[in-house]
Amino acid sequence: MYDARAQRAALLERARALLTRYLQRYWYRAVQAGGHLSDLFVTVEELGAELEVGHLAPPVDFDPPEMVEADLQASRARERVERDPDGPVGRLLARAGLDEDECELLQILGVIQGSPGLLRACTFAWADFSLKQPTVGFLLELLADDEAHRERLMRALSPDGALRRLRLVQLGEDRRWQPSTPLLARPLLLPDAAQRALEGLPPKGELYPVGAARLETEGPRPEALILHDPQRLHRLLSDAAYHHADDLIALVGAPGSGRRAVARAHALAAGRALMVIQVEALPFAVEGFEAQLAAALRDALLNDALPFLRCESLTDLHDRRVSVLARLLTTFARAAVLSVAEDSLSRLSEALFDLRVARFDDPPPPSASGSISASSASTPLRCPPPRWSNWWTPISCALAICIARWGISA
Repeated sequence: MYDARAQRAALLERARALLTRYLQRYWYRAVQAGGHLSDLFVTVEELGAELEVGHLAPPVDFDPPEMVEADLQASRARERVERDPDGPVGRLLARAGLDEDECELLQILGVIQGSPGLLRACTFAWADFSLKQPTVGFLLELLADDEAHRERLMRALSPDGALRRLRLVQLGEDRRWQPSTPLLARPLLLPDAAQRALEGLPPKGELYPVGAARLETEGPRPEALILHDPQRLHRLLSDAAYHHADDLIALVGAPGSGRRAVARAHALAAGRALMVIQVEALPFAVEGFEAQLAAALRDALLNDALPFLRCESLTDLHDRRVSVLARLLTTFARAAVLSVAEDSLSRLSEALFDLRVARFDDPPPPSASGSISASSASTPLRCPPPRWSNWWTPISCALAICIARWGISA
């Protein structure tokens, strides 16, 4: 059974061990935080350590490095053995496809942000009073066991890595470097939604406005719905809901045609919720639109919900939000359902080449045998009753011909 308090205590102990190892390795940097004016410059001790001149002992009486390293590796191994696949960390690993290095980076970053005392100790360690968040460079040196481990962590924080691609971490800017802060100097932040997911709480971000995204967890199942071409719809939506494929599916139809109900029914049948994202409720400016849509897609991932994006308002051919939407959906590489109007389908199809389209307003398909359907066959055919016009029409035609001939002869 998951114990949040015990998990947090274990992570706090591991973070302390990591910080102890960091100070044993780079204690000469922390000495600069002593409070003197000369500490704003590089010390002689740091210069000697970086140039590997002689042997310098740290001024703090730490435990032997071998003991600290053994405790750290034992803590890592114990956490992996005792991890519950159905617990918060296990679910996050499965939903986001993270490895152990990425998982530990998220956990330690969350512990540092959530512990004021540990954050102050880290501020002493990185020896820069102007920094309030750990940087990428500090976290690499804090977590890496060796150079190979450091390279793996660098790949994890690359733009195409899962952490940045799925918006599980956010990179800040240092005003002293703006607008192009180097990666190692950029502050790293864990979003609230990811922090809540690690703690076993419902993931919910605060970046997008209220009503722009909502979870739907109740509704009828697919067998209770009357659908046109149910086999194709069931195949497309079931593959998306059960994680069998990462297709982007466009449901085209008029308002009230039941597109959301069908997508929700298949998501619920797979044991998932439906995350309805109102695209028109997001900002029109590209930068704000991208940030809020990415946050909504991330929260859908953390909640294991099938994203359902209402895109009926994206009809302008020059709307740059369409390309942003296409790029984010491609970057997340997860199945999603788009509710699309007929006049916006062509614009989205140009941006999303692999879009699977299903229409809700098509007429029923003809019967394969060419015979009438069972419902019409059960009703007997009835001939219309005879009317006076049925026998009067030939007589009137003959009289008209006679009158015409008489007029010609006259």
